[in-house]
Amino acid sequence: METKGITCKIPLDLHNRVSEDIRQSESTMSKFIEMVINEHYMKGANGMSKMRTMAFQVSEEFFQRIKDYLTRYEQTYGKKLSQKDFVFGLIEQALEEADEEFHPFYGGEMIKRDLAYHQGTVWVFPLGAYYLAYLKVHGYSEEARQHVRKQLEVMESAMREGCIGQLPEIYDGGNPTSSKGCFAQAWSVGEILRVYEAVE
Repeated sequence: METKGITCKIPLDLHNRVSEDIRQSESTMSKFIEMVINEHYMKGANGMSKMRTMAFQVSEEFFQRIKDYLTRYEQTYGKKLSQKDFVFGLIEQALEEADEEFHPFYGGEMIKRDLAYHQGTVWVFPLGAYYLAYLKVHGYSEEARQHVRKQLEVMESAMREGCIGQLPEIYDGGNPTSSKGCFAQAWSVGEILRVYEAVE
């Protein structure tokens, strides 16, 4: 796509604010200006809902903890998570957990268990399809296999709780989480075994 430059002068204090926003979001001046212009024209063209800005300050120590977490995230998952996406994810998770239709804990009388079964619990067996798809998309490369092996390490601790050497049907969707439903579910175990076979 052909591009052209835009040059202009703005007040120093405004320039400092823009520079700080760019630094915080780990973006660039070009991307920032492009985003502002796109938002301006899209809002005028189709009447998009108004955007609001959220800004807050944290201590240097807390900010460094966030940076350290994002660095570990990139090392673990092989992809970068921006500060903006990290904060958005936390906010979205909190709002979803506050939804009255969300039932994070599986237990109690039948109606409560039924509500939680598909509206809050976490199922184990879809992990098989997810990891196999990840391997396929990345051409079953050794790097992809190592990535999946590392994530499967959590299964070792999971197989030491409940029924030893097995995986449960579901987990609670809220913290503290614990295994629920069938304590040795065939499709949970079978799907993870398919993944172990694929990474060998």
